[in-house]
Amino acid sequence: MTQRLYIVLDDVIIGKERLIGYEVKNRGTVTETYQVSISDDHSFANGITVEEYTLFSGDGINGTFAVKPITPFVIFSYTVSVSIVSTGDVQQSITRKLVVTDVERPDCSVVHMDGLCGISSLNTANCSLYNWTASAEVTFSGTLLESISSTVGMSVKLIHVNITGLSAGPIAVNISGDCCTPSLHVNVIDVDGFISQCDLSFGGGQSVQSVEVVSEPSGSSETNISSVIIILTVCVTVVIIVVITAFVLRMHQTKSKDALYRSKSIPDTTRKEKFNAKMIYEKQGLSH
Repeated sequence: MTQRLYIVLDDVIIGKERLIGYEVKNRGTVTETYQVSISDDHSFANGITVEEYTLFSGDGINGTFAVKPITPFVIFSYTVSVSIVSTGDVQQSITRKLVVTDVERPDCSVVHMDGLCGISSLNTANCSLYNWTASAEVTFSGTLLESISSTVGMSVKLIHVNITGLSAGPIAVNISGDCCTPSLHVNVIDVDGFISQCDLSFGGGQSVQSVEVVSEPSGSSETNISSVIIILTVCVTVVIIVVITAFVLRMHQTKSKDALYRSKSIPDTTRKEKFNAKMIYEKQGLSH
């Protein structure tokens, strides 16, 4: 029968409750009930100090205990143990020492997030059209902050009060950006190099895809409009010329028909005059 126990912890601030996390996992082949407990040498344990869990083979569970030191500048020890209830055998025990301090290192926590970077916004063609905002709170005391920054530099905007000379928080940080930056970390660092991070993600872990944008050359819109105007002008001119030409040809044809008609209507007196002259001559010849 085996199990695993590990502890997640930090140094503790005087007067503030600090949670000590643990995980218990049954690595055996049968179901067991485990008892997890915490004890310390300064009675700083706060609240529940014993928990029991029944776990099937391969199952695990997470839990927390709390400590709240009330004496400054002391080093205290605490122990977290896990045992099998049916036998009382202690399976694992971990002891740690913590220093109680009045210096609260920076702690960044996300307060609010507004915005979503869906699939349609996660490309370089239009990611800048989708905006998001967020706010965070930074707590600290007994130390000075060196910087508040993001892991993406100028791609996002951070707004907060001037941190120069501040020895205690909280500080509100307003963050804004667009879906070209769907995720980032806000880093808070104090003068001793301790760092805290706020994680922001608006795209569900998706990254921005590169898309080639085919852009028209500068002034192409005006050029296209000018081209259309020129084409329309040419077309109108051609139509006018065709209409005028058709009209001139029509008038010419009309005049030609009128002239032909008039020429047919005038009697041909030339032949008659010649005939009459001949008759007169013949008559005169006969008379002589």
